[in-house]
Amino acid sequence: MKFSRVAVVGALLMVPACTAMREVQPAQFIPQHEPALVWITTTSDATIPVAQPRIDGDTLRGLWIGLRKPL
Repeated sequence: MKFSRVAVVGALLMVPACTAMREVQPAQFIPQHEPALVWITTTSDATIPVAQPRIDGDTLRGLWIGLRKPL
């Protein structure tokens, strides 16, 4: 039990070091880099994580993390 807590805390501490958020052009970035996860910002400034992102014409498609709801 103690080992799993240490592993979780260690993993959480590593997450900020491995991520960066920046504005990109999705139509170019997603096909070139094939990221597993992207974060989008809505017009109301909400931030939504999207897994398995792909570009379909001029539309971003993927899964809304947490809800597992297709976008």
